[in-house]
Amino acid sequence: LNTIPDSKKDKDRETRKTLGKLEDRFYDDDENGDENLDTPPPDCRRRYQQAYRIVMETDTQGYVSSNSDESMRSAKDLAAVSWAAFMTGSAPDEDATYRIQAIDERDVFERLKLASVMLKQQKDGLQKKVLKAKKDDGDELDV
Repeated sequence: LNTIPDSKKDKDRETRKTLGKLEDRFYDDDENGDENLDTPPPDCRRRYQQAYRIVMETDTQGYVSSNSDESMRSAKDLAAVSWAAFMTGSAPDEDATYRIQAIDERDVFERLKLASVMLKQQKDGLQKKVLKAKKDDGDELDV
């Protein structure tokens, strides 16, 4: 017995395809830069911006919104932010658990919350590394 409606399966399939396209294009772009070894690797902001741009180009969900306030983000913008946030890490393996959970999440706002938790964890980890490095160097702690 198949209890999942076809529309839900189609939406799941489209979500997985979109994320797959994002990852393929994101990592292809990174690998194509081998000719220019003097260029530093992209930082978190550049990886996020690149992923956001790719999501905006590849997302075909057909969002409809009755909100005419241009100061607010569109549904497509929020969806792009929610996916791009998972592409900020320099080591994809570190964020794998969060990324898998994001694929399963249909609600954009829940995906944004998940991204927020992941980014907070990354921030805390980086702060600990900075504190440790400062402690090892004997510098004053300025956090």
